[in-house]
Amino acid sequence: MFIITGKIAMNEIGFPGLGLGPFTIDSTAFTVFGHEIKWYGIIICVGMILAYYYAWTRAKYEGIKTDDLIDLALALMIFGIAGARIYYIIFELDSYIATGGTFFSNLWNTIKNMFSIHNGGLAIFGGIIAGFFTAMVVAKIKKIRFPILLDVLAPSVMIGQLVGRWGNFMNGEAYGVETTLPWRMSITQVLSSGFKSATIEVHPTFLYESLWNLIGFVVIATL
Repeated sequence: MFIITGKIAMNEIGFPGLGLGPFTIDSTAFTVFGHEIKWYGIIICVGMILAYYYAWTRAKYEGIKTDDLIDLALALMIFGIAGARIYYIIFELDSYIATGGTFFSNLWNTIKNMFSIHNGGLAIFGGIIAGFFTAMVVAKIKKIRFPILLDVLAPSVMIGQLVGRWGNFMNGEAYGVETTLPWRMSITQVLSSGFKSATIEVHPTFLYESLWNLIGFVVIATL
């Protein structure tokens, strides 16, 4: 593993055991009015759209109304993101607490740090936990049998995950320990200054989870 300081401009990622790469990958897709739009966010949005589309097609066969599904999707989006953020902050709390100023300035800056979601910091476990309880409440309000709703949501979540994990690939993150296996992934971080980190060869855990979710989706969706 390695740690370097400075802003990472891009990553050089390859699969040397398979003769692929290295490829230079920029995590920023494009810029709008000075704001960087990350590939991670785009890929996550695509995953959410595909997950909703599948849920919509399956919900029809389960007798769930489209309007109810739309209400559920909006609630899941809001509370799922909130849950993912809160979960992340709980385990990284020290990095969000501002110090060095007055009590009120530190309090204000701490709150700003916690709400600065555009700087990253979401945990899928928090999103799933919040999503589960959100779905339970919506099912109660809409008078939908909760087990039936879970049948719709479980494979949809897997679609979102199998697509969304490729956002980790674009960021050059969420990899495993170093390995010499044929499918190992090499990563070299390139700073905005042009400095390059030492290359490491690691387990592509993002790919493992993406494939695992694909298998899980096929198994559950065909039951």
